[in-house]
Amino acid sequence: ELTKNYGRIKALDQLNLNIEKGNVYGILGPNGSGKTTTLGIILGILRASKGTYTLFDGNYGKQERMKIGAILETPNFYPYLNAIDNLEIIRHIKKVPKQDFSELLKMVKLYERRYSPFSTYSLGMKQRLAIAATLIGDPEVLIFDEPTNGLDPQGIAEVRDLLVNIASMGKTVIMASHILDEVEKICSHVAILQKGKILAQGPIGFIIRDEVIIELEAEDWGALKEILQNASFTIALDVFDDRIELHANKDTDASDINKLAHESGIVLSHLRKRKTRLEEEFLTITNNG
Repeated sequence: ELTKNYGRIKALDQLNLNIEKGNVYGILGPNGSGKTTTLGIILGILRASKGTYTLFDGNYGKQERMKIGAILETPNFYPYLNAIDNLEIIRHIKKVPKQDFSELLKMVKLYERRYSPFSTYSLGMKQRLAIAATLIGDPEVLIFDEPTNGLDPQGIAEVRDLLVNIASMGKTVIMASHILDEVEKICSHVAILQKGKILAQGPIGFIIRDEVIIELEAEDWGALKEILQNASFTIALDVFDDRIELHANKDTDASDINKLAHESGIVLSHLRKRKTRLEEEFLTITNNG
């Protein structure tokens, strides 16, 4: 029941989360939904107005944050120092034994630029160096706040691939984002947050409904809509200016719909089957919330 108030503004409202070891957990919500506030409390940067939280079931005592690597908002390093020197400072702060950063820098694709000053890096390179810094000391949990914010498409793809690689190591990852495609491609679990409240949470496969969407177009819209409304496989219909979207049982085959339309004397000019996406579920959940 984590709650955080800023005067009359309630940034978090009785938040309840349980993140299991090995989850790649996305905290998804629009700007101002309470994502960064949640991470700030977990990391000890902010104090909750009410409620409690526990890290690692309390197994590490006062050393628990030494088991976490995190990027909260914009990463900052010494601009005149190179990658190795900046990582050495992080290593010293984390009280980790001396190490060779070569493999870490190869992993984040900065090895060739390891002696370049931080000030010469692109935004994507700066973000990748920050991710490398989170991995120093081999933490059990990694926390990323909007990890692709402000990056160009190439930078987004590079950071996304890196996060997928990190997740494959079996580490627990907590990632706050407002980019639905990012969460869908990286995360195993998701919590949808709006105005400080959890609207839905669970495995991605649980949040995304077990159904398919079939896009249809035909000249005789009225007749097409009528036969679809009465079809056994129909869950719901969405009618747009240029198409009808049929929400159907997951086993529904597009050829069954084409056959049904043909037998009813309707010629389809467009037919496409796709799975429900997180974006559609997000909009449904937040609009209802």
